[in-house]
Amino acid sequence: MNLSTRKITVIALSLFLVIGLPILLLFLSNTISSEHPRVGKEIHFPFLDNADSEIQILFIGFVGCESVCPSSLAKLATIAKIEDIPPFEATFIDIRSNEEWVTANEYAQNFSFAIRGIHADSELRSLLRKNLGVHFSEYYTRLSQIRHSDDFFVLKKTSQNTWIIADILSNNSSIDTINKSLKRQL
Repeated sequence: MNLSTRKITVIALSLFLVIGLPILLLFLSNTISSEHPRVGKEIHFPFLDNADSEIQILFIGFVGCESVCPSSLAKLATIAKIEDIPPFEATFIDIRSNEEWVTANEYAQNFSFAIRGIHADSELRSLLRKNLGVHFSEYYTRLSQIRHSDDFFVLKKTSQNTWIIADILSNNSSIDTINKSLKRQL
């Protein structure tokens, strides 16, 4: 293989890695995860005991996030404004291990009063890992970002007043995809 052929190969591979692979991953992650092994699993979170709606959307993040959390909460706020959408409740769960800044509820309601925010204590963080399979770093400084799962979890209340995971959607899912997921829960 001569030098110019190697250069072309390196450029083509680089272009694929920079452009093609992210597009492929976005396409694959933008689908509804009804095949996810946790879909259909029965779960329990104490904060759902008095839920008014039979459909819940959970998003796990943290106050102070600079990238994923604001765009995901803005998406939930937009969905909450759609008129023909099934009634649902949206909950933002702040996974920080302390509450130094604004509360989770204040942060969530900056996006929409339809989104409630709760702070996850160590017990709830453990339940999130066990029931939803979320992952997040426990160690960070006040100004650092926390690496965490960034999916929307659509939950549905059963006739026995328990909750099941109905769908797991990527935060890259379109508003239409989330709307379709909510409508399937009726």
